[in-house]
Amino acid sequence: MNTEVKQTHQTEVRIGGINLPIKKAIFVSLRYVKGIGFKTAKVICQKTGIDPEKKSYLLSNDEMNKIRDFIRSNYKITEELSAEISSNIQSKKEKGTYQGYMHRRRLRVRGQSNKNKRKK
Repeated sequence: MNTEVKQTHQTEVRIGGINLPIKKAIFVSLRYVKGIGFKTAKVICQKTGIDPEKKSYLLSNDEMNKIRDFIRSNYKITEELSAEISSNIQSKKEKGTYQGYMHRRRLRVRGQSNKNKRKK
């Protein structure tokens, strides 16, 4: 008698090097990836034709590959996004802009008050 049991559910879902929670809806799980927020997660589910309320562990391999390919072709996430942000900050520092000056001094950049945020 054959006692092998076929596993129908995924035990791990990875996108962009991040382990997604498997017991949450896919549109919630996608938000764990840096660079994907609420609206972007909904758009990804809509464009790939996957039900946003479907639990992550119930996704088939084809559906996961669809999501991965869509994200890879349309969005910058995790390391790619961090590298772009770092290079933008570095270029502002090199150009000598006001924002670059504030970054260099590790102060607030976007117009917030610096009165009580003093770096020594």
